[in-house]
Amino acid sequence: MQVKHNFVSAKSDGADTAQVQPSHWNAEHIITLDAPGVLGRTAAGLGPATELASVPISLGGTGQTTQQAALNALAGGVTNNRVLRANGTNVILDFVNLSTDVTGNLAVTSLGSGTGASSSTFWRGDGSWASISNLSTSAITSGTFADARIAQSSVTQHQAALTISESQITDGSVLARIGGTEVITGNWSYNNPIVGAEPTLSTHLATKAYVDAIASNVSPQLHVRAATTADIFLNGLQTIDTVVLIAGDRVLVKDQLLASENGIYVVAAGAWSRATNYDGSEVSAGDLIFVAEGSANINTSFVLLTPDPITVGLDDLTFGIFTRTGDLIAGNGLTKTGQTFNVVGTSGRIVANANSLDLDTAGSPGTYVSVTTDAYGRVTSGINYTITPNNTNNAIVQRDASGNFTANTMTGTASLALSISGGVTGSVVYQSGVSTTSLLAPGTSGQVLTSQGADLPPQWASASQASQPAAFSAF
Repeated sequence: MQVKHNFVSAKSDGADTAQVQPSHWNAEHIITLDAPGVLGRTAAGLGPATELASVPISLGGTGQTTQQAALNALAGGVTNNRVLRANGTNVILDFVNLSTDVTGNLAVTSLGSGTGASSSTFWRGDGSWASISNLSTSAITSGTFADARIAQSSVTQHQAALTISESQITDGSVLARIGGTEVITGNWSYNNPIVGAEPTLSTHLATKAYVDAIASNVSPQLHVRAATTADIFLNGLQTIDTVVLIAGDRVLVKDQLLASENGIYVVAAGAWSRATNYDGSEVSAGDLIFVAEGSANINTSFVLLTPDPITVGLDDLTFGIFTRTGDLIAGNGLTKTGQTFNVVGTSGRIVANANSLDLDTAGSPGTYVSVTTDAYGRVTSGINYTITPNNTNNAIVQRDASGNFTANTMTGTASLALSISGGVTGSVVYQSGVSTTSLLAPGTSGQVLTSQGADLPPQWASASQASQPAAFSAF
């Protein structure tokens, strides 16, 4: 330490050099301390300076004797995680700003503990632990999540460079992409039919409607809103077949007096023009056009009957009906819902089953002695009588008041009326042989029936002949 006096002596040095000379006071003096320390005073006022072990905080020191103790004293009472920072004028306590205070790679050796630390959290630049769900939309601009588990509802794809390898897709997963070229390998099966558009290129898949049309030798075209029913002016907005047309509507014109004007037109406020997809070489025999609206032509398909080759505007175009759902009308006993016809059954008479017609049931099945029918000839009721068997000889069947029959003996006066075919009025029945019955023609008035004896038929005789005594011969 060097000390320079402010006092300067004007006297010259003496001859005795062993004495303190005036020049000695004018020179700077070096003070040597026995150990590291500070030379000074701890209190104000005059007095000798002494060697101080530490400088009190009141005099701008730390009051400590070692560097670490001095740093601890300076940081005493200060919030954790702060550092001393020179701001150009003073030294202040401040946080570390990783974006401005750190250059290069920040070495982190131990972040596996602390409040909030877990296997599902990460260390943020602001000195805190956070989970994936707390990331802001701008927190990650690129990078890779290894084996990350992110809820499907929390992921929004904003970039086109999203790539998912096949190994990351488990069986049964459903992925879709709107656009781009996809190469699909493996075997695919579908539970429901695939809905597709009509093919236009040789590499397109064909829909059933397109295949059916080709199989029927017809070529389906884009449908039209309405079709004409008579010759029209091809100009302005108008109503055709009850359809109020607007600009841009497609119309099948098929009834022009000049048939070469027929074809598909696009409605306009001024002059109509032919549809651009049906005004040249694409027009050919078998073209099928479906009409969506109208009174007479709704749901009707027309086919172009003009044979090829066709020059549009020069050749007559003739269209005929191909199909028309309106032509099918439900007649008597039928109803029509959409394209389905149903047979109307009658309760108690006819039953319409899924694939057959049958008579409705009435009463109970069985065998009846007496039945009752209605005006349609159906049996509506039946009666059965009880017949009780009886093996009694000479018994007769008897019907009681309830209509039941039993075997019994019947008493009373009997009358018998017998009619034998072949005779005339007055004929007499006689037995002409074993189990043989014959008729004897009627006699004349006054005759009586007489017997001629055994094995001979009876005969008619006059009364006088019948009363004569018998003649006897003498022996």
